[in-house]
Amino acid sequence: MPNTLLPNYFELFDLPIQYAVDDECLKERYHKLQSNFHPDRFLDSTEQEKRIALHYTALINEAYTVLKSPIKRAKYLLELQQIDLSEENVGHMAPEFLMQQMDLHERLAMLSNAVSQSAELVAIDADLQQQFSQLANEFIECYQNSNFLGAKKQFEKMQFIDKLISLVKQKNYALCD
Repeated sequence: MPNTLLPNYFELFDLPIQYAVDDECLKERYHKLQSNFHPDRFLDSTEQEKRIALHYTALINEAYTVLKSPIKRAKYLLELQQIDLSEENVGHMAPEFLMQQMDLHERLAMLSNAVSQSAELVAIDADLQQQFSQLANEFIECYQNSNFLGAKKQFEKMQFIDKLISLVKQKNYALCD
């Protein structure tokens, strides 16, 4: 859960609290914040000031890692609303969605030769990216309408798709070796 004593990550980067983030703006603000709290700026400071700067550097790095990742950003937004994301509170997935995920896993497992693998991986990746984008749009709609339980359900689906995207990337890297 986010620490309420510190500014939230969006406030730290002076960004609106929303799913959509301008990547260039985020990167620019990250570099500016890092520059402001870089340890070299605190060489002549007291030990307490050095510790505070180090703490802020760690906070800035963590915030940047969360905000640049669509999955981590969605999770963080839900945590800001105090939505319980623990494993025991995962919602039930629609059977059609679960079947679709099983089918994709099977397609990935059945890939045999390098030529068909490459073409099939491209097709699967494109399908997954499209699904992720659609789920992200549904997440945004739910979140903007304060339907946080609906946003949580979309987030849970996004996690499934994100794991499959990672699996496709791993298979693709294995092909390149």
